Parts: sequence; C-alpha cells; structure tokens
Amino acid sequence: MRLRLRSRRASTRSSCIWSAIRARWRSPVVVERRCSPIWLAWNLGTEVVTRTHPEWSVLLRYEDFIRFPEEATARLVGLVDGSKPALPFSGPDEAIMGVSHTVSGNPSRFTRGTVRLSVDDEWIVRQPVRDRIVSTAIAAPLMIRYGYPLYDVDADRLRSSS
Repeated sequence: MRLRLRSRRASTRSSCIWSAIRARWRSPVVVERRCSPIWLAWNLGTEVVTRTHPEWSVLLRYEDFIRFPEEATARLVGLVDGSKPALPFSGPDEAIMGVSHTVSGNPSRFTRGTVRLSVDDEWIVRQPVRDRIVSTAIAAPLMIRYGYPLYDVDADRLRSSS
C-alpha cells in the first residue's frame, strides 16, 4: 500500500536532510544527487506495486493528508481491512501518536502523544534555488505524474515575503 508521497523538493528539507547532516555532506548539490535518487527509487517501487496490485494501492499525497487527516486515515484503514475503527485524532488537526517501528524517515517519527498536524512549508523559504532546480530536474517525470508543479508561483511568493 502506498502511504506516503511528498514533493521531491519538500523531501530535501525533511527526511533526506537529516542524512546529510549526519554524514556531514557539505555541498547542497551532493545532498540532491544522493537524496533525489532515493525519492525516485521509493516512488518507482510503489509504481510497480500499484500497477501489479491496484487493489492494494492508494495514492495519498502529503498535502492531501495534512488538509484532511481523518478522512485520509479512514480511507487507508478501509483499504486495509474495510472496518471503521476509532481513529487516533483528538481534533481536526491533532493526532495521538503511539509507538512506531519505522526504519527511516524524519526524526519527528519518534514523537509520542498529541501532535499538531500542520503544513511543513519551511522548504519553500529555506531551500536554495540551486537545490530546487537540481531536485526538480531529477524528479520531474514523477512530479508531473503526482500532480506537483515543476514551477510553483506560490512558492516564489512565500520566498519573497520572508
């Protein structure tokens, strides 16, 4: 089942950036050259599963999840077992996080208790233009497939207002 998908450009400022910090990669281009292929591999792998077993697959973009977390989670649970259990939300933008056994990802995956869900758009303001160009060039075909723009006017507005 496909549970996560995020714009390649946003991923640079989240899970992959932590690897870069730990490895002490100095150049932003090195981060992009190492992390963009990882993003592509994960998403190409999920494409294979989706085409082989479409009944096991659902496309859930980060932006769609963060906008409607309860509905998105209910959709995923329904895909897995068809039931409608009580979901771990204490409000429209608050999830109750328990223990998770994930292997990789953003360090926030270790957070427990009530967590406020909000759009993470730090990357829009903080990602250097060169990094954005490199990551977009590498990931363009899948970005288009998943509905991400190659050039984001709203991102430019946010960057110029900060």
